[in-house]
Amino acid sequence: MAKRNFYNKALQLARFACWTVCKLRLCGFASQKYSTTRNLQTAAELNVMQKESQVDISFFLKERTRFIKYYYDNGIAPFKTIMELIENEKDPYVPPYSEDSEPAFLAEWIDAQTAIEVVGHAAISMLSSSIQLFLKEWLKQIERFSNVKITVNFKKNGGLRQCTEIFSCLEMNPSPCPANIDLIEQIFLARNRIQHPEQITYLTVSHAKTDLSKYPNPFFARESEVELLSKTNKLNNWLVPPTVAATREMVEESILHAELFCSWLDSEYWKCRKTKMHNKA
Repeated sequence: MAKRNFYNKALQLARFACWTVCKLRLCGFASQKYSTTRNLQTAAELNVMQKESQVDISFFLKERTRFIKYYYDNGIAPFKTIMELIENEKDPYVPPYSEDSEPAFLAEWIDAQTAIEVVGHAAISMLSSSIQLFLKEWLKQIERFSNVKITVNFKKNGGLRQCTEIFSCLEMNPSPCPANIDLIEQIFLARNRIQHPEQITYLTVSHAKTDLSKYPNPFFARESEVELLSKTNKLNNWLVPPTVAATREMVEESILHAELFCSWLDSEYWKCRKTKMHNKA
């Protein structure tokens, strides 16, 4: 009980620290501005000061991706251990004598493998939500700074490419995006399939045929299934939709491109902002 109370207090302190960092990042610049310009008199000047105070959204995105990596690695650990014990025939999975052709503890091994896939699905879902939250805050910053109402649906297929339209509204010429936009869009599509499964008979999730028509060689697919069809040159004609997979390599690469994409958007926004402020001066 004492140990549980200790952990609860530690969690409360961590939440308070996170809230404090957020508050400082949101209000710190405004407070500094106020302390050095005590003679602000007009509401217009105060409004300008508030516009200049922004949340460091890239920082909080990377805090989320850091946690997703932590969650995935620690989430799959016990299930990997079970699979290894079964494969190596170690206690408590020492197979008894049997003339059955089916391997011992097959059901337990399959459950552990499925559990690893579910942890990967949860990681991809969290990453999808993190990108969406970043985009939402990014648009708010642009609207506050430019006084332009922007309506865009990033969740639609090709929605991320509407960023070019936003840049056009701001009269800015962005540098090439270093991230794989197709991969990021597939994060959204995979999340939709994970959160809205169609079959109650099994726990695995398959890709939608509409998604395969756009991405016939999906990123989130089991290597064995892709290899099987690639040998017959039928990647564009899936008779059975492939499974939505999310291995450690897939999760890490998805996070890499998500961070690249969001950092690029943030840097281009600040580049545009500094240019406009310089031109006004």
